[in-house]
Formats: sequence, C-alpha cells, structure tokens
Amino acid sequence: ATAEGRLHRRPPDQVHFHEVGGVDAIVDVVGTCAALEVLGVDEVTCSPVAVGLGMVRAAHGIIPNPAPAVVELLRGVPTRGVDLSVELTTPTGAALMAALSSGFGALPPMTVGATGFGAGSRELDDRPNLTQVVLGDPTRVAPPSGQPQMLVEANVDDATGEVLAHTIGELLRAGAADAWISAVTGKKGRPAHVISALCDVALLGPVRATLVREAGTLGVRGVMTDRWPEPRS
Repeated sequence: ATAEGRLHRRPPDQVHFHEVGGVDAIVDVVGTCAALEVLGVDEVTCSPVAVGLGMVRAAHGIIPNPAPAVVELLRGVPTRGVDLSVELTTPTGAALMAALSSGFGALPPMTVGATGFGAGSRELDDRPNLTQVVLGDPTRVAPPSGQPQMLVEANVDDATGEVLAHTIGELLRAGAADAWISAVTGKKGRPAHVISALCDVALLGPVRATLVREAGTLGVRGVMTDRWPEPRS
C-alpha cells in the first residue's frame, strides 16, 4: 500500500488493489510467512531479483515491465534484467523478497538440509519457470591456512644507522624470512627504533640470539602469527 501510494500520490489507506487483494496473493504472503515460522528459519537471502522488459498487460491496462509497483518495492534491492517480455517478478514476490531477505547475492556458505521448487504455469522458451528454495544451516568458512611464523622484535634507542643496517643483514643470514626497522618514540619522548624479524618457529633460537647480539638489546619479545606468501614466477 505504501509503494502504490507513492506511485499514485495518495495516502496508503486510499489505495485500491486490483490483484494484491486476491486470494492467491493472500495465500502467497500468509503461506510464505507460515512456512518460515514452521521451518524455524532465522535468516533469508535471495539471489539478485530477475525482471523482464517490454510491456505487460495488468488490471490497469498495458504497463511497463517491470511494473512500477515492482520497481518501487525493489528500491535498494540488487536486480538483474532478463531479455524476456514476461513479468518475472510480481509485486507480491517483490514485496516478500524486499521485506524478508537480509541480503542478495550468491548462495551463502551452508550445510544443505533440504530443497524445494515451485513452478509457474507459463512456459518459457529458454529457462524453467520456477523458484528454488534451499534450506540449510550456516557454516563458517575457515580462512586459508598460512605458514606459522614468529614475529620477533626489540626496541633500541642508541643504535646508529650502520648498526641497524648490519643487524638487518645478520637477521636475514640467520634465517629470518623478513626483517625491517620502524621509527618510534620511546620513553621520555626520545626517538627510537623497533627492529622486527619474521622467522620460522624452528629458527626462533638463532634469530633471537642474533637480534640480542647485534642490537645490544636487553630484551626481546615475540608473538605467533601467520604468513601467506604469494607464488613467484
């Protein structure tokens, strides 16, 4: 009613429905909501909504396809055009998808439990005239496994540029996969540097010893992390 009211520029309570108030439309809405309740569905997602082109005949006469009410109801909803002069999405269907769906896109990660199809009476030349529903439990997609690495770091505030550069070279020779220096502000506002090295867990001992020896630091910290190197040609 709100969508039709905007199109006809009148309050929703003054809108007269030609088809939405029919028994089939009421069955569509009530049946869909009842099915979601009975099945215990917590979330609904849909593929981008397909709409046709050209003109179609309705109770108002010849109207554009998709119908103005469908376009209004699908405001903010991803849609895709199909080269068919057929009403692929009705106002009732558009209202249900816009109101119930939390997202539109590809099938989300899930463990499929059941599936069902609803077919229409119209025969289409190049595709089946049906709606597919998939019921399932959401699954979490595990991130791709990386290489376990140790990030070893130390703060120094009295090292020269030559010492810092030499330390980086020694860390790489000790087996670090990468090593770098970051400028920071230390205690009492003094300029300092953080020497960081990324290495395999098995090489933690040599890399840590190299950092202590070359940088002259009194303490080293470390944290486990992952590394995802891209293949090189």
